Amino acid sequence: AIIVAGGGYRGENWDAFSQYTWSVTDKVYSRLIRQRRYSQEFVTYLNPFYDPRDEDIVVDGAASVAGLREAIDDAARDNVDHGVPLLIFLAGHGGEATFYIGDDEALRPEDLKAWLDELVNEKVTTRGLSGPEEAPAEEIVLVVDFCYSRTFLEKLKGPGRIVVGSSSTEVASVIAGESFGSFFFDGVSRGWDVWRSFEEALVRVKKSFDQTPYLDADGDGIPVYGENGKRNPGTEGDEWVSRNTFVGGEFINLSRLNPEIYEVDVRESNDERGAFLV
Repeated sequence: AIIVAGGGYRGENWDAFSQYTWSVTDKVYSRLIRQRRYSQEFVTYLNPFYDPRDEDIVVDGAASVAGLREAIDDAARDNVDHGVPLLIFLAGHGGEATFYIGDDEALRPEDLKAWLDELVNEKVTTRGLSGPEEAPAEEIVLVVDFCYSRTFLEKLKGPGRIVVGSSSTEVASVIAGESFGSFFFDGVSRGWDVWRSFEEALVRVKKSFDQTPYLDADGDGIPVYGENGKRNPGTEGDEWVSRNTFVGGEFINLSRLNPEIYEVDVRESNDERGAFLV
């Protein structure tokens, strides 16, 4: 997994970064480790600030375009050769088709799309697939949580990935510290599939935001819901793929496990009835 706390860290954006971005990326990191069975060595966390006293969170470096590209390259072999799912979460400050990954640096969707296309095309070659459309979408899940992110996600269409995002083309994505990304990973941490996590987050977001989150799971660039909130026709495939995609290891709710008998010890009893004790 790759987690990026971006959006600029100085000036007027500092309050937003420190109060929202930093907190939500820390939250997602902790939930992936503690509740979704991710190992710290397989999570790359890019954040320019961290508390070295917090041993539960390991920051690998500041957020940058080069750092994100390197993290994707590092994950490529496991993703391409072994089908290890890759989760990418970007949170911070956004603009028109732009993610402000640092104070003076922006990530363009065209660059991110090219990197994801490279992974998919490598799978075609390595696995002998007939084309990119055969690459499993569930092996790359991209979640973005920044303002105007629909304009960013619209440019990421392509097979072999699920793209999920927070906001509309015009509306900001964070109000009073709440956002789609935070709600989405609440569902993920409960072991819900991507579809249920998305749907539940959508309902919660609409109580505070005049916007409709974005989900495209079949790579055709047509999201499940238009910006007007209406379901787009022909998106049944997106729903099917997302209903069968989970982030991280299988969730175990101990309260729902049925008891199992592992060993039986039968001993003869001195009970005058001649019964056996087990």
